[in-house]
Amino acid sequence: MPTGRVFKKAAYAGVLALILATFVPQSGPYGAAQGIKWGPSMAFAAKSAPVVGMSANDAALTVKALQAAAQGSWSYAESLIAQTRDPLAARIYYWMYYTQKAAPHNFRRISTFVGQIPNWPRQGALRLSAEKSASSDTPIQDVVEWFNTYKPQTADGMMLYLSALRAAGANKDIPAILNTWWAETAFGPESQDKFLRTWGKTITREAHIKRLNMLLSRDYQSAARGIANILGRGYPQLAEARIALAAMSPGVDGVVARVPANLQNDPGLMLERLRWRRKKDMDFKAIEILHSAPAAYTQPDPDAWWRERHIMVRRLIERKQYESAYLLAAKHGTKQGASFADAEFVAGWLALRFVKRPWEAFEHFERLYHNSAMPITRGRAAFWAGMASEALGHKDIARKWYEAGAVYSTTFYGQMALGKLGRDDTLVTAMPDLTMQARTAFEKHDMVQAARLFKRAGLNDYSSSFLRAFAVQAKTHDDFHLAADLATEFSQPDTALAVAKEAQKKGYVLADFAFPTMLSRMKNVDTEWALVHGIIKQESAFDTKAQSPAGARGLMQLMPATAKETAKKAGMSHQTDWLTARPDHNVKLGALYIDQMLRRYDGHYPLAIAAYNAGPGRVSQWLVEFGDPRKGEIDMLDWIEIIPVAETRNYIQRVMEGVFVYRHKFAKVQKTSNAPIHISYLQPLNGAESGRVTR
Repeated sequence: MPTGRVFKKAAYAGVLALILATFVPQSGPYGAAQGIKWGPSMAFAAKSAPVVGMSANDAALTVKALQAAAQGSWSYAESLIAQTRDPLAARIYYWMYYTQKAAPHNFRRISTFVGQIPNWPRQGALRLSAEKSASSDTPIQDVVEWFNTYKPQTADGMMLYLSALRAAGANKDIPAILNTWWAETAFGPESQDKFLRTWGKTITREAHIKRLNMLLSRDYQSAARGIANILGRGYPQLAEARIALAAMSPGVDGVVARVPANLQNDPGLMLERLRWRRKKDMDFKAIEILHSAPAAYTQPDPDAWWRERHIMVRRLIERKQYESAYLLAAKHGTKQGASFADAEFVAGWLALRFVKRPWEAFEHFERLYHNSAMPITRGRAAFWAGMASEALGHKDIARKWYEAGAVYSTTFYGQMALGKLGRDDTLVTAMPDLTMQARTAFEKHDMVQAARLFKRAGLNDYSSSFLRAFAVQAKTHDDFHLAADLATEFSQPDTALAVAKEAQKKGYVLADFAFPTMLSRMKNVDTEWALVHGIIKQESAFDTKAQSPAGARGLMQLMPATAKETAKKAGMSHQTDWLTARPDHNVKLGALYIDQMLRRYDGHYPLAIAAYNAGPGRVSQWLVEFGDPRKGEIDMLDWIEIIPVAETRNYIQRVMEGVFVYRHKFAKVQKTSNAPIHISYLQPLNGAESGRVTR
């Protein structure tokens, strides 16, 4: 009979087994109980809303267990969860355990557990834990059912799956499953060699060729060389040529020349040659490849081809070779996704504004509008379709397109459409009232309850993860609204913003949450608050601890050197760690810096915003190269779109749309800047005529 600590552990495990039935381990996690460090962040529990369906005592025990688990005291946490006898508490605990603990797990229990929580966060980690827990001792049917549902992530997992299929008598299914997976899944040479020794004879040559292309695209050079050697017949030379081109190695002409004639037009090789020529500034030689490689668009990475094509289009624009730029853009060959949207817009914009082909432009914009779902893209397409209609002399049709664009009034081009319609003071942000039924259903949702418990435990990253995961599977305006509202209650504006962005993807506008405010941090800021908020939203999404890979820090993402220089000019005390430790300090310095840019560019917001993102040196260069909108040399809207850096083009538009919305929000608390909301010098629409768009 177990005694003492052993008895207690057995008892806890037994209780958890009753709580979670079949999918909770009967022998719990191991690890000695440790002292828990209770910090100030743990104090949230006292003032949090109750968790629906859970007693106050069970909630308190669960919170304590989550805090213990977060510090690695798994046994102690398990004992607390066992006392609750609450299924939700046990699920949350085991979610933490299976996503963090590296100890061996029981495959049947973890795989069943994963099936119980298909929408919870970190599904990839959960599935990988399950896959690594499977072995040759796992029942064949369990293995087959698991991998029929979830594609193997590792070579070992796939080998186990194939062996199980063979043992189950499903040999006829193996070739199709294996060859599809082989062409899509990357791993190193050791695992690859091990896999090939067992299953190499079942893999087709076509699958090997696809795998070679995939491995080279992902820079798995050693594994790629192994596949090339299996293929033979010139593929080793092809692989070496692609590797040399990608590395910009010397003597590539000789390496490429060794590739057999029948592989010289291999799309992967052509793409690498294109990149090599582009990096060497051999633009017209690069364009030759683009004009002679239609077969390339049948390859699995058309986005890579569009990126190279777009760079060449931009270089032709810089040379003012607009006709050539349009023809190159118009033959993009993409069919869907972000590359399609980008390509259709660039082609249409060039046709309308530089080549003076409004009918062709209209066709591009109309096609873009009808084949896109994202509000930003639809607003942009509708605005420019209106512009093309105006150029064709059809003002009535133009008005309809501007009205279609104005529906997306929280987006940059939706706001441009409002300007065309003379509705500068309009912002469509009304949200329907929430029903008690919706609130009740929301609070009963297990991910919402988990978010509340994690917040009470002071584990903000976990609570944020659950609210974000909830938003991904949410389907109604009420659900998005309530999730964003709860994130705001949790003082997590970055999470509320993430929820609002997810809502926007599904056609719902949550302006109150998509544009959070930090008025308490504006007390020492003289710059227009709408502009400061627009920058914060785009730079850090209101995450006070944000840090970029380049080293920019805090709400306004200041580089340490820039912050130091700005503070020195202002006579302010400053330490680098204050950029994240003191959000007010970060905002003050960021506001001072954008003020410098505004003074430099005569108060023109788009120019100052561009300088905040790309640096004043580049902006001054672009003003010389493309024309100065302040002098009427180019329309401001065209100047934004002609910027060769995609990040900066997008940055200006996202910040400016924020300025528009925040001006509405702050109309009663701060005087608005004289800077115009509608930045284009294009004239508002006047007059109308009947008819449809024709040549």
